[in-house]
Amino acid sequence: MAANLNPAVLTESLARHLCGPCWQSATTLLGEMSIDLPALAEDKKVNLKQALGAALAGQSDKFEQLDTFLKARQLMSDGPSPYAVRFKLPPTPNESTGEKFLAGAKAKFWGVAQYVQDSKLALRALRHPTILREMTLALPIGGKTAFVYGVFACYQPISPSKGGIRFDEGVTRDTVKALAFDMMIKNAVGNLPFSGGKCGLRVDNTLLTREERELLARTFIRSMGPELGPRRYVPGPDMGTSDLIDVMADEYESVHGEWVPAVITGKSIARGGSEGRPEATGRGAFHVFQSYLREHVGRHSFPNGRARIAIQGFGGAAQPFAELASKDSNIVAISDRYGSMYNEHGIDVTAAIAAVKKTGRLPEYNGPTDPADVLFLPNVDVIVPAATEGQLRADNASRVTAKLSVEIANGPTQTDADEILRDNGVVVLPDVLANLGGVTVSSFEWKQGLLMEEWALATVRERLETSMVGAYTRVSAAQQRHQVDFRTAAHIVALERIVGQLTPLYR
Repeated sequence: MAANLNPAVLTESLARHLCGPCWQSATTLLGEMSIDLPALAEDKKVNLKQALGAALAGQSDKFEQLDTFLKARQLMSDGPSPYAVRFKLPPTPNESTGEKFLAGAKAKFWGVAQYVQDSKLALRALRHPTILREMTLALPIGGKTAFVYGVFACYQPISPSKGGIRFDEGVTRDTVKALAFDMMIKNAVGNLPFSGGKCGLRVDNTLLTREERELLARTFIRSMGPELGPRRYVPGPDMGTSDLIDVMADEYESVHGEWVPAVITGKSIARGGSEGRPEATGRGAFHVFQSYLREHVGRHSFPNGRARIAIQGFGGAAQPFAELASKDSNIVAISDRYGSMYNEHGIDVTAAIAAVKKTGRLPEYNGPTDPADVLFLPNVDVIVPAATEGQLRADNASRVTAKLSVEIANGPTQTDADEILRDNGVVVLPDVLANLGGVTVSSFEWKQGLLMEEWALATVRERLETSMVGAYTRVSAAQQRHQVDFRTAAHIVALERIVGQLTPLYR
């Protein structure tokens, strides 16, 4: 076997072909090579790589033939694997996951109906999306046509709907419906001039070139037709699209023949974006955190008057929070996807941010190996889940020793974990409140686009603080009035606003 041929890479690539559009030719090749894989005839996806590995074991002479086959298909990627399939539709995600996500989002909202008068009609109106559209986009790839599944959902469209565009292989109809529902709640909590919307395309970004992703973005904009517009659906960046926003804005303007800066948010400054947008989520979470500490100054006792904070996830949202919080608190633990760092006296946040920007990694890894374990460290007063959803669950929530959680990530705490944290006296500042900063500054960008204005960074920061403190004040008032936790209070505030908007329509 040639020295530069990696058996693991070859078998993984062949496995992908057997599960993808080239499975027939790959199966024929195996037959020509006298490789007998009877199990694959029944189900090509069961233990596929293990079966291939076992079949090819000790047959090094076959690998050069495999190498020739894969190169002949010209399906090589620019990515790290020289045999990665250039494009294949991702497998259909588990729909039950999306169903559970949607059911959980609705259960929290329906659960606060007892606190809000005249809510029955509004809840009936929100049982299903006001707009739900599924689509199939044709994308030419390597001389062939691939078909990409997409879905758009919108709740309560009496004002423009707002929510991100997601390119991800986990997109399902119910997941997009749940994300749109959550955006409706978040916008209502923030008293923003939007209802909730979301769009997702089911595609594996890692298998597309930059040019193909841009083509997909432009195709999506054209496919949305009249449903997209400054007073209809105003999208923004989400998973897999943050670097495509300017492309989408350009396509909309090309189709309509005019500059429309309010049609999409998250743009670069040169394309009509807003100052302060990259830092908005973290800065907004900091204002909520500070508002809580000011209101409950006697509730928490911190060593030397400085809170000890552990942050899970150190991306663009967590960094501004850490930088601002480190002035009056000690950031004792930070984690990223590779591990974590810990310093009981406080981490040099400026140095950590510089290292991440330069190398993509923290400057050192001397903390827990599992990045999520920073949430369970002893001698920590505040935890900040800022990574992905579902990090705090029923099987680990009891390990939290901190007494305050600031949710920068979307949905980091599962419902059953919420109950455990509440029973253990942990106060949770929920995501629908704490991470409002991003969509708040997006609303500023939208307003600047409508008015053809450019606001200075100081103006954006001042208005963001005013908006976040106002949102916290409304939620805190509901929490005290009804004697409930902050998540329930946030949903009460949202339902009250939505009832006020919808009830007059259905009397």
